[in-house]
Formats: sequence, C-alpha cells, structure tokens
Amino acid sequence: MSPFLPVALLPFLSLGCFVTRTVYEAEVSRVRSIEYEMTAKDESIAELQQQVAELHETRERFEIEVRSLDIERVQLTSDLEDLRLANEQMREGLQDQGEKLRARSSELAEISSTYRRLVDELEAELERGEIQIQELRGRLQVSALDKILFDSGQAEIKPDGQRVLTAVAKQIGKLSGYSFRVEGHTDDRSIATARYPSNWELSAARAVQVVRFLVSAGVDPSTLSAVGLGPYHPVAANDSPENRARNRRIDILLIPNGRG
Repeated sequence: MSPFLPVALLPFLSLGCFVTRTVYEAEVSRVRSIEYEMTAKDESIAELQQQVAELHETRERFEIEVRSLDIERVQLTSDLEDLRLANEQMREGLQDQGEKLRARSSELAEISSTYRRLVDELEAELERGEIQIQELRGRLQVSALDKILFDSGQAEIKPDGQRVLTAVAKQIGKLSGYSFRVEGHTDDRSIATARYPSNWELSAARAVQVVRFLVSAGVDPSTLSAVGLGPYHPVAANDSPENRARNRRIDILLIPNGRG
C-alpha cells in the first residue's frame, strides 16, 4: 500500500467514523493518481534538467567553436595581409625587373649600334687583322695590335694608330653611361731598358698614351682608365711569332656604368 494512503485517510479516521469500501477505494484511486502525476512530473523535471544540462554543454561547445573561429579569423586576416604584402612586393619586383630588362635591352642596342659603326669605319683595318672588335656579354672590346699603334719597345703612337684611335674616339665619345678601360698587354719576351725596366712598365705606358690620345680626341677623361697587364693575360700561346704578335695589343673595353 502506498505510504500516502494513511495520510490521505486521516480526515476520515480523525472523525471517528468509518467509510464505505467504495469511498475508500475511490480515495485510494485518487491518491494513486496524484502519485502518478507527481512521479510523471518528477520524471519531466528530470528530463528538463537533463535537457538544460545538454543545452549548457551545447552552449559551451558553441562558445569554444566561436572562440576558435575568432582565432582562425584573426589568423586568416593576418595571412591575407601577408599575401597582400607579398603580392605588392612581387608586383614591385616585377616592375623593377622589367625596368632593368628595358634598360639592359637599351644598353645592348646601343652597344650593338656602336659595334656596327666601328666595323663600318675600320673595315680595312679589320680585314688586315690589325684590329678586332667584339661584343662580350653586353660589353664592347676593341683590340688593336701593337704593330699598328707602336714601334717595337716604344709607347709613342704611330700615325696609323692615331687614325684608328681617332675613329674609336669618334664613336665612343657619343656614348653616355659608360666607362672605358684601356688595357696594355705584351708577349712573354722580357724587356729591360732604361725607360721600361719590364713588360709591366711598357704595357702601362702604352695604355696611358692611348688614354691621353682619346682625351685629346674628345673623350671625357672621367670615363677613362688605364692599366698595364704585361704578359699575364695572353689571348694565344706564346709559341710562335704570329701568336706573340696577337698578344702584343691594346684592349679598349666599353663597360656600362655600374657593371664593373
């Protein structure tokens, strides 16, 4: 029997009277119905409490996800800014590279044009093998053998050499943005005179004389330099008169400024 039944029947007992079985059973049924309702409500409350707990868990999970998304959003924003900066730097780099390529193309075109003019003007000397004109990786090199420029063991420029150097000066004097390095070379046969104790002095004196002549022919002296290299940069083995003649030379290198 339900523990609630005696309590529910106390009013009847306290009156000192007896109830009929029908009334008693009806009262018992009512009490049990109340018990069922209370049990059902307790179960509903428990279910609601469980749902509340689950909602709390869901809310906490959502809060964690929101915080994670905020962190991810901040990281993505940072990554996007890094990509924007990298793209800007790449664009600037490409523009700079394009400008350098255009400048380089202009340099090469100017060198090629000077080369063609020199070839046209010194065609006879080229055919006789007295000079050579070469384009070397964006540089122009004019090589004149010493036989057209100097007497043996001397540094004074001969008339034929002056004519060649005048033609060279006429063309390189038109250029801007270039330096001109004059290099003196000898073969491996030693020289020892009072004026030129070694090939170093002879090669340096010849280079200086060429520079002085180019200046007198109108080339800007601030663009010129002279160096004597003696016998240490041959273009051929010093094993025959012909090869030694090739090594005795003056090289004039046209170098775009900033390229060494």
